[in-house]
Amino acid sequence: MTGNKLSYADFREDVFIPLRSLQKIHLQNNDGRSQGTYPKAFGKLRSVKEISLDTFETATFGKSFANMTNLTTLLFGFRGSDNNLVSLDKHMFADRPLEIIVLSRNRFKSIPFDLTSTPNLRNLDLSYNSVADLSKIEMTLLDDLAYNNNLTLNLTANRLSCGCHNLDFILWLSNTNVTLAPSRTYTCLLEDGTFDDTSNYAANYEKVWRTCYGRLVLAGTVSVFAMTILTMAGMYLAVVRKTLLVNMVLRLFGYRTTVRPLQRLDFPNDAYIGYSDVDYQYVCHTVRDHLEDRHGVKLFLKDRDTIPGGQIADDIISGIDSSWKTVLVLTQSFIEDQWCLFIVNRVVYSSSRMTTGSIVLVLFEDVRRGDIPPTLLNIVEERYIFSVGRYRGDEGRLWDEVSQCIKLQQPTVIYFPHSQLKVPIVIPFSAAAAYGHSILSSDSLQPSHTHLQQSTVIPFSTRYYVCAGNHLYAFTIPIEKKYSVQEIQRLIRKAGNHPFFPVCPHVHIQKL
Repeated sequence: MTGNKLSYADFREDVFIPLRSLQKIHLQNNDGRSQGTYPKAFGKLRSVKEISLDTFETATFGKSFANMTNLTTLLFGFRGSDNNLVSLDKHMFADRPLEIIVLSRNRFKSIPFDLTSTPNLRNLDLSYNSVADLSKIEMTLLDDLAYNNNLTLNLTANRLSCGCHNLDFILWLSNTNVTLAPSRTYTCLLEDGTFDDTSNYAANYEKVWRTCYGRLVLAGTVSVFAMTILTMAGMYLAVVRKTLLVNMVLRLFGYRTTVRPLQRLDFPNDAYIGYSDVDYQYVCHTVRDHLEDRHGVKLFLKDRDTIPGGQIADDIISGIDSSWKTVLVLTQSFIEDQWCLFIVNRVVYSSSRMTTGSIVLVLFEDVRRGDIPPTLLNIVEERYIFSVGRYRGDEGRLWDEVSQCIKLQQPTVIYFPHSQLKVPIVIPFSAAAAYGHSILSSDSLQPSHTHLQQSTVIPFSTRYYVCAGNHLYAFTIPIEKKYSVQEIQRLIRKAGNHPFFPVCPHVHIQKL
């Protein structure tokens, strides 16, 4: 009944009753599409073993197909007819001894039914569909059917692709026991838009694999190698530097004792002067005159402040440790003196607990720069290195700038005097006065201090002190600039956590 104009409406429900032994029915190329459903008469065809259809609706056909329990051959596609099916019920062919299934000239992108429901399948035709590749499960099930039933598979005129994503499928086409019709070679689309044969692509499998995964494997290998080296290094450090590693981890997460940074008040001297014995007259006269007499810097000089006949090493260590800053007078004799080298080593050691700028170098012209110890240059910034040659004829300016470096970050006392004065007065810090507690009482204010003008500029300092009642309070202003008296007064009024002053987030106050 092929090639007619039969409409499914022409099939009465009892039309096949006299044909109970009918085994084959071919209805392709008729007008079934116009009706959209198959007649109930198909439900009576229990003995049918072969049926061929083209234009039908799968949902309604499934109900009629349910009683065809002896069906072995099913043809859903023919040359010259297009069903355009895109899916089927996965279990549509279950419980039937199907051996041949033709699904050509549709739009299936994969095998549209469950292969485990057709254990007798010997021939599967998926030609002229939209199959790009097969999944690993589908390839495994097809191999099982080939082993049991000598399966033949037809993938002619599909949209097979050859690329990195389906190398296993291309290799399977060359090695499977499934009989591929009409041959093992199909045309496939490469990733660059050109065409090739699946057999040729499989023959170059190793080259293609390297192209696809070479960079990834190389990156993985390098990563594994790096991880191995790091692991071995970590294990080595864990054995030989265990305590250091534990210390680093604890410090990283903040588990450490907070130590108050050293301040000028912690030292009785402003600066230790390091020099060689050859230069003692210059240091003890000229340098002392400029720094101590003219600029008020309290110095530690080994030829003046140590007991003759004492231990030289102990005197050096004591002088450095009792001084806020260290000034090294570098001459060629200093470089060549062994005790001066000891001074350098002690200064480098002590610098680890000091703030930046704790070491000042004064270079004389006879010093060869290459002879300066590198360990010293590693901890001294260029701005704290003074070359005497630049100040030729103006030695006073040299020691003026050195004194400023010594006083840098030196605290200034902000003092609340007795009630006659309506505004606070800024008094330059004096270590001796602080230690003698002469500034802790408002009655100690001397008349000379009142001569400070409102326009006076106070050198930058991160630490300031306020005397309130009989207590001395210290606070930090974290802004690197110079302040006038008026600006300092404003900051005092905003200072925090003391009943005399409102809270200010930029100022931290502590009681000394």
